[in-house]
Amino acid sequence: MMTTAPTSPNLWLGTKRGYLTDHATQVWVRTTGRKVAWAEHAWLDSPWLNTGHETDPVAGIAQRMGLTTSPATSAGLVERFDGLASETFDPEQVHPEVASFYERTSAYSMDIWSKWALHFQPFGRMLSWMFSRRLGQLNIPLDPLDTSNGMTSEVVPMRDESGLHRCSLWRRRLVGSDSTVYLGYYSTAVPPGLGVPCVHVAFPLPNGSATVILRPVAKSDGSLELISRGRRFGDPGFYFTLRGDNGIGHARFVRSATERIRVFVDKENTLRAEHNFRWFGARVFELRYKLNREVDQPATSSSAG
Repeated sequence: MMTTAPTSPNLWLGTKRGYLTDHATQVWVRTTGRKVAWAEHAWLDSPWLNTGHETDPVAGIAQRMGLTTSPATSAGLVERFDGLASETFDPEQVHPEVASFYERTSAYSMDIWSKWALHFQPFGRMLSWMFSRRLGQLNIPLDPLDTSNGMTSEVVPMRDESGLHRCSLWRRRLVGSDSTVYLGYYSTAVPPGLGVPCVHVAFPLPNGSATVILRPVAKSDGSLELISRGRRFGDPGFYFTLRGDNGIGHARFVRSATERIRVFVDKENTLRAEHNFRWFGARVFELRYKLNREVDQPATSSSAG
Protein backbone atom coordinates (compact mmCIF):
# COMPACT_ATOMS: atom_id res chain seq x y z
CA MET A 1 0.00 0.00 0.00
CA MET A 2 1.38 3.42 -0.96
CA THR A 3 1.92 5.83 1.92
CA THR A 4 2.60 9.55 1.97
CA ALA A 5 3.83 11.78 4.74
CA PRO A 6 1.28 14.36 5.85
CA THR A 7 2.17 17.76 7.26
CA SER A 8 3.45 17.30 10.81
CA PRO A 9 5.45 19.21 13.43
CA ASN A 10 7.79 16.18 13.58
CA LEU A 11 10.89 15.60 11.49
CA TRP A 12 10.37 13.02 8.73
CA LEU A 13 13.24 10.48 8.58
CA GLY A 14 12.11 8.52 5.53
CA THR A 15 9.73 5.66 4.82
CA LYS A 16 11.73 3.10 6.82
CA ARG A 17 12.02 5.02 10.09
CA GLY A 18 9.06 7.39 9.80
CA TYR A 19 8.77 10.44 12.02
CA LEU A 20 11.43 11.29 14.59
CA THR A 21 9.05 10.96 17.55
CA ASP A 22 7.83 7.54 16.36
CA HIS A 23 11.37 6.35 15.68
CA ALA A 24 12.57 7.52 19.10
CA THR A 25 9.81 5.49 20.76
CA GLN A 26 10.75 2.44 18.70
CA VAL A 27 14.43 2.77 19.66
CA TRP A 28 13.36 2.89 23.32
CA VAL A 29 11.29 -0.28 22.95
CA ARG A 30 14.11 -2.07 21.13
CA THR A 31 16.72 -0.95 23.68
CA THR A 32 14.82 -1.50 26.94
CA GLY A 33 12.39 -4.27 25.91
CA ARG A 34 12.96 -7.92 25.20
CA LYS A 35 13.28 -9.75 21.91
CA VAL A 36 10.27 -11.96 21.19
CA ALA A 37 9.31 -14.49 18.55
CA TRP A 38 5.68 -13.81 17.72
CA ALA A 39 5.00 -17.50 17.11
CA GLU A 40 5.85 -18.10 20.80
CA HIS A 41 4.11 -14.95 22.08
CA ALA A 42 0.82 -15.03 20.18
CA TRP A 43 -0.91 -13.66 23.30
CA LEU A 44 0.90 -10.35 22.69
CA ASP A 45 0.94 -10.21 18.89
CA SER A 46 -0.95 -7.12 17.66
CA PRO A 47 -1.73 -5.21 14.44
CA TRP A 48 0.49 -2.32 13.40
CA LEU A 49 0.51 0.71 11.11
CA ASN A 50 2.93 1.51 8.33
CA THR A 51 5.17 4.54 8.74
CA GLY A 52 3.83 7.72 7.18
CA HIS A 53 0.11 8.00 6.55
CA GLU A 54 -2.28 5.30 5.38
CA THR A 55 -5.44 6.64 3.80
CA ASP A 56 -7.30 3.54 4.98
CA PRO A 57 -5.49 2.03 8.00
CA VAL A 58 -8.24 -0.55 8.56
CA ALA A 59 -7.81 -2.00 5.06
CA GLY A 60 -4.03 -1.92 5.45
CA ILE A 61 -4.13 -3.77 8.75
CA ALA A 62 -6.57 -6.37 7.39
CA GLN A 63 -4.29 -6.98 4.42
CA ARG A 64 -1.15 -7.36 6.56
CA MET A 65 -2.93 -9.74 8.95
CA GLY A 66 -4.59 -11.74 6.16
CA LEU A 67 -8.07 -10.94 7.47
CA THR A 68 -11.33 -9.80 5.94
CA THR A 69 -13.73 -7.27 7.42
CA SER A 70 -17.37 -8.17 7.85
CA PRO A 71 -19.52 -5.17 8.85
CA ALA A 72 -22.55 -6.19 10.91
CA THR A 73 -25.53 -4.37 12.38
CA SER A 74 -24.98 -6.04 15.75
CA ALA A 75 -21.27 -6.67 16.27
CA GLY A 76 -19.47 -7.02 19.58
CA LEU A 77 -15.99 -6.46 20.95
CA VAL A 78 -15.92 -10.20 21.65
CA GLU A 79 -17.84 -12.83 19.72
CA ARG A 80 -18.78 -14.75 22.87
CA PHE A 81 -18.59 -13.28 26.34
CA ASP A 82 -18.33 -16.76 27.84
CA GLY A 83 -15.04 -17.14 25.96
CA LEU A 84 -13.52 -15.37 28.99
CA ALA A 85 -14.67 -18.11 31.37
CA SER A 86 -12.04 -19.68 33.63
CA GLU A 87 -11.61 -21.05 37.14
CA THR A 88 -11.25 -17.44 38.35
CA PHE A 89 -13.99 -15.80 36.26
CA ASP A 90 -17.61 -16.92 35.87
CA PRO A 91 -19.40 -14.91 33.13
CA GLU A 92 -22.80 -15.89 34.54
CA GLN A 93 -22.08 -13.75 37.62
CA VAL A 94 -22.03 -10.65 35.40
CA HIS A 95 -25.26 -8.70 34.76
CA PRO A 96 -26.80 -9.78 31.40
CA GLU A 97 -26.82 -6.17 30.15
CA VAL A 98 -23.06 -5.89 30.72
CA ALA A 99 -22.43 -9.15 28.86
CA SER A 100 -24.79 -8.01 26.09
CA PHE A 101 -22.77 -4.82 25.61
CA TYR A 102 -19.59 -6.78 24.93
CA GLU A 103 -21.34 -9.13 22.49
CA ARG A 104 -23.47 -6.45 20.77
CA THR A 105 -21.42 -3.27 21.17
CA SER A 106 -22.61 -1.70 17.91
CA ALA A 107 -26.18 -1.73 19.26
CA TYR A 108 -25.21 0.93 21.82
CA SER A 109 -24.54 4.64 21.53
CA MET A 110 -22.60 6.44 24.22
CA ASP A 111 -22.35 9.70 26.08
CA ILE A 112 -18.90 10.37 27.50
CA TRP A 113 -17.37 12.70 30.08
CA SER A 114 -13.62 13.12 30.52
CA LYS A 115 -11.53 14.48 33.39
CA TRP A 116 -7.76 14.86 33.45
CA ALA A 117 -5.71 15.37 36.58
CA LEU A 118 -4.51 18.98 36.40
CA HIS A 119 -0.80 18.14 36.67
CA PHE A 120 -1.10 15.65 33.77
CA GLN A 121 -2.99 17.95 31.36
CA PRO A 122 0.20 19.45 29.85
CA PHE A 123 1.43 15.91 29.14
CA GLY A 124 -1.89 15.07 27.49
CA ARG A 125 -1.69 18.11 25.23
CA MET A 126 1.89 17.29 24.27
CA LEU A 127 0.90 13.68 23.49
CA SER A 128 -1.98 14.93 21.35
CA TRP A 129 0.25 17.40 19.46
CA MET A 130 3.09 14.93 18.82
CA PHE A 131 1.23 11.66 18.22
CA SER A 132 -2.52 11.35 18.70
CA ARG A 133 -3.99 13.80 16.19
CA ARG A 134 -1.56 12.77 13.46
CA LEU A 135 -2.15 9.04 13.98
CA GLY A 136 -5.87 9.21 14.82
CA GLN A 137 -5.03 7.07 17.82
CA LEU A 138 -5.21 7.33 21.63
CA ASN A 139 -6.69 10.80 21.21
CA ILE A 140 -8.20 11.03 24.70
CA PRO A 141 -10.50 14.11 25.03
CA LEU A 142 -8.70 16.81 27.01
CA ASP A 143 -11.75 18.88 27.89
CA PRO A 144 -15.32 17.80 28.81
CA LEU A 145 -16.65 20.10 26.05
CA ASP A 146 -14.71 18.08 23.45
CA THR A 147 -17.38 15.39 23.72
CA SER A 148 -20.41 17.69 24.08
CA ASN A 149 -21.72 16.81 20.61
CA GLY A 150 -21.45 13.09 21.21
CA MET A 151 -19.32 10.26 19.92
CA THR A 152 -19.86 7.70 17.18
CA SER A 153 -19.13 4.02 17.73
CA GLU A 154 -18.29 1.62 14.90
CA VAL A 155 -17.51 -2.08 15.42
CA VAL A 156 -16.20 -4.24 12.56
CA PRO A 157 -15.51 -7.97 13.07
CA MET A 158 -12.40 -9.30 11.32
CA ARG A 159 -12.14 -12.94 10.24
CA ASP A 160 -9.53 -15.24 8.75
CA GLU A 161 -9.90 -17.28 5.55
CA SER A 162 -11.80 -20.03 7.36
CA GLY A 163 -14.34 -17.52 8.70
CA LEU A 164 -13.01 -17.70 12.27
CA HIS A 165 -13.43 -14.49 14.23
CA ARG A 166 -9.96 -13.14 15.06
CA CYS A 167 -10.66 -9.68 16.45
CA SER A 168 -13.08 -6.76 16.37
CA LEU A 169 -12.16 -3.24 15.37
CA TRP A 170 -13.70 -0.51 17.53
CA ARG A 171 -13.37 2.97 16.06
CA ARG A 172 -14.77 5.95 17.94
CA ARG A 173 -15.01 9.48 16.56
CA LEU A 174 -16.03 12.81 18.06
CA VAL A 175 -19.14 14.10 16.30
CA GLY A 176 -18.18 17.77 16.54
CA SER A 177 -14.71 17.50 14.96
CA ASP A 178 -15.06 14.08 13.25
CA SER A 179 -11.64 13.26 14.72
CA THR A 180 -10.86 9.67 15.65
CA VAL A 181 -10.53 9.19 19.40
CA TYR A 182 -8.97 5.79 18.96
CA LEU A 183 -8.77 2.72 16.82
CA GLY A 184 -8.74 -0.38 19.02
CA TYR A 185 -8.61 -4.07 18.11
CA TYR A 186 -10.31 -6.35 20.65
CA SER A 187 -9.76 -10.06 21.09
CA THR A 188 -9.00 -12.52 23.88
CA ALA A 189 -5.60 -13.84 24.91
CA VAL A 190 -4.07 -15.99 27.63
CA PRO A 191 -1.01 -14.26 29.13
CA PRO A 192 1.46 -16.87 30.42
CA GLY A 193 1.89 -15.15 33.77
CA LEU A 194 -1.81 -15.60 34.59
CA GLY A 195 -2.87 -18.60 32.50
CA VAL A 196 -6.52 -17.63 31.99
CA PRO A 197 -8.35 -15.74 29.19
CA CYS A 198 -8.09 -11.95 29.29
CA VAL A 199 -9.29 -9.10 27.12
CA HIS A 200 -6.59 -8.10 24.61
CA VAL A 201 -6.83 -4.52 23.30
CA ALA A 202 -4.31 -3.32 20.71
CA PHE A 203 -3.90 0.25 19.50
CA PRO A 204 -1.84 0.10 16.26
CA LEU A 205 1.11 2.49 15.99
CA PRO A 206 3.77 2.88 13.28
CA ASN A 207 5.71 -0.43 13.16
CA GLY A 208 4.14 -1.60 16.42
CA SER A 209 1.36 -1.13 18.92
CA ALA A 210 0.33 -0.10 22.38
CA THR A 211 -1.30 -3.24 23.78
CA VAL A 212 -3.27 -3.67 26.98
CA ILE A 213 -4.04 -7.06 28.56
CA LEU A 214 -6.97 -6.80 30.99
CA ARG A 215 -7.97 -9.42 33.55
CA PRO A 216 -11.77 -9.84 33.95
CA VAL A 217 -13.26 -9.81 37.46
CA ALA A 218 -16.94 -10.42 38.27
CA LYS A 219 -18.15 -8.43 41.27
CA SER A 220 -20.96 -9.38 43.64
CA ASP A 221 -23.21 -6.57 42.32
CA GLY A 222 -23.09 -7.99 38.77
CA SER A 223 -20.57 -5.44 37.52
CA LEU A 224 -17.53 -6.32 35.45
CA GLU A 225 -14.06 -5.01 36.19
CA LEU A 226 -11.20 -5.22 33.69
CA ILE A 227 -7.82 -4.65 35.31
CA SER A 228 -4.45 -4.23 33.60
CA ARG A 229 -2.08 -4.60 36.51
CA GLY A 230 0.84 -7.00 36.74
CA ARG A 231 4.27 -7.38 38.28
CA ARG A 232 6.34 -8.75 35.41
CA PHE A 233 6.46 -9.54 31.71
CA GLY A 234 3.76 -12.10 30.90
CA ASP A 235 1.23 -10.65 33.36
CA PRO A 236 -1.80 -8.54 32.47
CA GLY A 237 -0.71 -4.95 31.90
CA PHE A 238 0.46 -2.38 29.39
CA TYR A 239 2.94 -3.27 26.64
CA PHE A 240 4.60 -1.52 23.73
CA THR A 241 5.40 -3.86 20.85
CA LEU A 242 7.68 -3.37 17.86
CA ARG A 243 7.63 -5.39 14.66
CA GLY A 244 10.77 -6.92 13.22
CA ASP A 245 11.99 -9.19 10.46
CA ASN A 246 11.41 -12.95 10.16
CA GLY A 247 8.75 -13.09 12.86
CA ILE A 248 11.01 -11.55 15.51
CA GLY A 249 10.20 -8.30 17.31
CA HIS A 250 10.53 -6.54 20.64
CA ALA A 251 8.12 -5.93 23.52
CA ARG A 252 8.35 -3.62 26.52
CA PHE A 253 6.25 -4.20 29.64
CA VAL A 254 5.36 -0.87 31.27
CA ARG A 255 4.58 -1.79 34.86
CA SER A 256 3.96 1.83 35.92
CA ALA A 257 0.93 2.20 33.59
CA THR A 258 -2.29 0.60 34.89
CA GLU A 259 -5.95 0.73 33.88
CA ARG A 260 -9.21 -0.20 35.53
CA ILE A 261 -12.50 -0.35 33.64
CA ARG A 262 -15.77 -0.93 35.45
CA VAL A 263 -19.00 -1.67 33.53
CA PHE A 264 -22.18 -1.77 35.60
CA VAL A 265 -25.92 -1.17 35.75
CA ASP A 266 -26.80 1.68 38.11
CA LYS A 267 -29.81 2.09 40.42
CA GLU A 268 -31.86 3.59 37.56
CA ASN A 269 -31.16 0.48 35.46
CA THR A 270 -28.83 2.45 33.16
CA LEU A 271 -25.70 0.84 31.77
CA ARG A 272 -22.58 2.83 32.60
CA ALA A 273 -18.80 2.48 32.50
CA GLU A 274 -15.86 4.08 34.29
CA HIS A 275 -12.33 4.02 32.91
CA ASN A 276 -9.36 5.07 35.06
CA PHE A 277 -5.75 5.31 33.86
CA ARG A 278 -2.92 5.64 36.40
CA TRP A 279 0.80 6.27 36.16
CA PHE A 280 2.92 5.12 39.14
CA GLY A 281 -0.34 4.97 41.10
CA ALA A 282 -1.34 8.58 40.36
CA ARG A 283 -4.59 9.18 38.44
CA VAL A 284 -3.90 10.57 34.97
CA PHE A 285 -7.43 10.73 33.54
CA GLU A 286 -10.89 9.29 34.06
CA LEU A 287 -13.57 8.63 31.46
CA ARG A 288 -17.21 8.00 32.31
CA TYR A 289 -19.74 6.58 29.87
CA LYS A 290 -23.49 6.28 29.66
CA LEU A 291 -24.22 3.39 27.30
CA ASN A 292 -27.55 3.59 25.51
CA ARG A 293 -29.12 0.63 23.73
CA GLU A 294 -30.13 1.90 20.28
CA VAL A 295 -31.19 -1.38 18.72
CA ASP A 296 -34.08 -3.26 20.31
CA GLN A 297 -32.47 -6.55 21.27
CA PRO A 298 -32.85 -8.73 24.35
CA ALA A 299 -30.05 -8.40 26.88
CA THR A 300 -29.03 -12.03 26.84
CA SER A 301 -25.52 -13.42 26.61
CA SER A 302 -24.26 -16.62 25.07
CA SER A 303 -23.03 -17.51 28.55
CA ALA A 304 -26.61 -17.84 29.67
CA GLY A 305 -27.10 -20.80 27.40
